[in-house]
Amino acid sequence: MCITSAADAWELLGILGGPGGEPDADHGERIDERTRVLDALSGRRARATAEIARLSGLSAAETSSILGLLDLDGRVERLPDGWRRRSGPGAVRLW
Repeated sequence: MCITSAADAWELLGILGGPGGEPDADHGERIDERTRVLDALSGRRARATAEIARLSGLSAAETSSILGLLDLDGRVERLPDGWRRRSGPGAVRLW
């Protein structure tokens, strides 16, 4: 399947509504995990996925998946040395 937007990724994961859509049990859990990952990120310096996983208390695989979704949603950016919280219009979206 070709993923061209965050909504495509949400659909692939089976999460109805995606960000801002109708919440369900899985959606609420994912919001909590995304919040943990975002809290582990810095806006000033990039952090490696392993460091973000350690700080968020999630596995490296979970963290990597969530970072990918947050990247599609415009909330984080991938740099050569890791991930960083993105500033700007995408960073202020509410889910």
